Amino acid sequence: EALEFIPQPLIGIDQDGIIAFANCAAERLFDISTPLLGTNLGISLPELHHSVENVEEGQIFSTRIAHQKISTSWRGMGNKTRARGKLITINRIHD
Repeated sequence: EALEFIPQPLIGIDQDGIIAFANCAAERLFDISTPLLGTNLGISLPELHHSVENVEEGQIFSTRIAHQKISTSWRGMGNKTRARGKLITINRIHD
C-alpha cells in the first residue's frame, strides 16, 4: 500500500507482461479511461512495453506515451521469491 501513494509513477508487471500494480501517479499520468491493473502492458501501453522489452535492466530510456514524453527504467523483481516480474519507474519530461 505504501507504493500506492509515492508521487513517482510506478508500474509492476508479472512475468507474462500483465500489470499487477499501477500506483495512483501512473494512472493519473497516462489518464487512460480504463484501469491499468490486470491488463497486458503490450496492449495498454504498447510504447512502454516495446521499450521495456528492448532495453537492459537499469538503463534509462525515453519514449512518448499519450502525447507525453517520459523517462523510464525497469528493475527485475523476484530474486528472493518464486514470483518474477519487473518494476517500472517513470518520470514525466516537461517540454
